[in-house]
Amino acid sequence: MLGALVGVPIGMVWSWVDYGSFQLGYMSNHVLGSALLVGLLALGITLLRRWLHRNPM
Repeated sequence: MLGALVGVPIGMVWSWVDYGSFQLGYMSNHVLGSALLVGLLALGITLLRRWLHRNPM
């Protein structure tokens, strides 16, 4: 969800900068890409926290 919220304004601004007008395709690509990256980052953080909890230093 956070990735989608981050991707919407990025896609809107980038489509205006690149095309000079709003393009829905750019926005949807940035939403999907941001959602994927934020999801992978959250998964990595969760796995690291679980590993550190099981293996205290």
